Amino acid sequence: MLSYCLNVIGLGLNFLATVLLLQYSPDDTKSAEGITVTQGWERDFVSAFREAIRNGQISIILLIVGFGFQLFGTLLQKLDCP
Repeated sequence: MLSYCLNVIGLGLNFLATVLLLQYSPDDTKSAEGITVTQGWERDFVSAFREAIRNGQISIILLIVGFGFQLFGTLLQKLDCP
């Protein structure tokens, strides 16, 4: 039962992270707020890119944690079955 709960928690975290990535990513990776970004350093000065990078980092951490929960749940399930 513990492995089932861990898998459900992992799936929930992965779903939440995916929704965050889809919601907060800019529509076009080359432009934001009507400004075209040509250099990598320019992304630091456009607020839409700063928010997308910050939310992207949180989403990646949630994806990693969700994957860890699912992996641990699967390993527990494999250890219980002979």
